[in-house]
Amino acid sequence: MVSESQCDFADIHVKVRDNVFRCHQVVLAARSEYFRARLSRAMEFLEGNRGKEIDAIPFLEEHDLSTEAFEKMIEYMYTDGLKEVDPDQVFLFLHWYGVVMLREYCLGVMACNFETFADTPEFRAMLLTFPPPSGDDSLRTTQPNAPGTVGSANEGNILDDLREKWLEAEGAELDQRDESAALFDKRLEMLMLVAEKEIERYDADARATMWFAMAVRRKLLATDYR
Repeated sequence: MVSESQCDFADIHVKVRDNVFRCHQVVLAARSEYFRARLSRAMEFLEGNRGKEIDAIPFLEEHDLSTEAFEKMIEYMYTDGLKEVDPDQVFLFLHWYGVVMLREYCLGVMACNFETFADTPEFRAMLLTFPPPSGDDSLRTTQPNAPGTVGSANEGNILDDLREKWLEAEGAELDQRDESAALFDKRLEMLMLVAEKEIERYDADARATMWFAMAVRRKLLATDYR
């Protein structure tokens, strides 16, 4: 795992704000499409500069995450779990850095604590950034969250997946599954209406800030890290 020890066989440094993490390329590349792409480019750079005086260990710098968020992401990559996670980090981890099974883990956290999340304006605003649920459970992409499970990089409709996680958490009976799914979709629709009214109440500056954040999230959703 990430360590300060010089005998941990770390072969990559990742700088986040004022902190430098000693990590392992095989873990980052295996767990994150984003880091796989970045490491591939870093190796191409090193290959092209063979013979020049450069650092023995490759060095990456991340500007978009707080130290705390990066520590949580690394914790999940190395252990397949999180001891603690706050709602803001869950929203962040749903898409950033292509850590597929972290997405599934966060969906599970949201499903098991759905009403807690539903009470937060951040969650309600986030719902507006996603395509509406399709109602088609054949599009489900969530997979069992077992350690070492390889997830698909092709993410489906996130609200469909959240609904399926919620149905699993609620233990919905097969003969009541369609009815329960419809109730969940209706709940999402109500939360979105509340979010729209909340946004209307914001002043111009706050509204501009929120829509900018949504635009950034949409851009991240459209990013192909490969």
